[in-house]
Amino acid sequence: MIEYVDREQLDIVRWDERVQRAEGFKHYYLSYYLDHATEKWAALVCDDYEWVWPLPFKSNIVKWVFQPLLCQQLGPIGRALSAKEWTEAISIINRHFSWFNVKFNDILNELPLPNQETHRNIELDLSPSYDRLLPAYKRNIRSNLKKFEKSGALVKEDASYRSWAVEGFQATKGHDIPELDASFYRQVESIYRVFQSRSAAKTYLALHEDELVAQLMLLEAGQRSLVFFTHASDRAREIGAMHALIDHAIKERAGESGALLDFEGSDNDNLAYFYQSFGGEERVYLQAGTKSILHTLKDRFIP
Repeated sequence: MIEYVDREQLDIVRWDERVQRAEGFKHYYLSYYLDHATEKWAALVCDDYEWVWPLPFKSNIVKWVFQPLLCQQLGPIGRALSAKEWTEAISIINRHFSWFNVKFNDILNELPLPNQETHRNIELDLSPSYDRLLPAYKRNIRSNLKKFEKSGALVKEDASYRSWAVEGFQATKGHDIPELDASFYRQVESIYRVFQSRSAAKTYLALHEDELVAQLMLLEAGQRSLVFFTHASDRAREIGAMHALIDHAIKERAGESGALLDFEGSDNDNLAYFYQSFGGEERVYLQAGTKSILHTLKDRFIP
């Protein structure tokens, strides 16, 4: 039986155990990640937590399920749904919400929904030793690593500097992205802090002549490392600092059976190329949902 359950009624211990054991596990499914990535969420739960489906939502006259900016992939997780379960699950969602739009987990190659879009993520299997991963680096990566070394810059781990990347990005690239308001940056800090409280957050710094020039923030969950947030100054780009930080993160966990680095992107071709230059492989995930009432009326009555 599939039930709609409010966040407050969920057995969070069982929830987190279920999602962490599941094929296709992503950080975004963890209860403490969701609690800080969105103000409100409910869920579908099948039987004895056989599978679950988190439903972040907003309400303003009507309620709708949306994809939080800091959650790349969601949808059902735990085991594959039957055709009957898909029908029932979507029916329940439609009873509780006016519409929904979800970016689904990349383990789902097909969806029983119309108007699907595709997105791209890049992941790197860290199971091989670093000596085996290094030859897969493209020439531009190797060149920038040499440039970083010659510059005399250093890589250091220090989580106390986490705000530098957030504030730096907000003042530069983030300044031109209207969707990234003050609440978004508060959520970034909040998510990082809750992982840090569980000893599951890492921050790598690039220092050049005692100046902080680049930062890489990682979140850890099981064998999965997530590139959560990054920022680099103009000087960092000149000396290949971000290349060095990612290389350092790869070196840290290389050779661990089942370890994986999730680059969390990207549909941007240049960024995807950068991540793939480390040997990362493309993973496609799907987006789909029902249209809002307004969209339906527009399609029907406005030519």
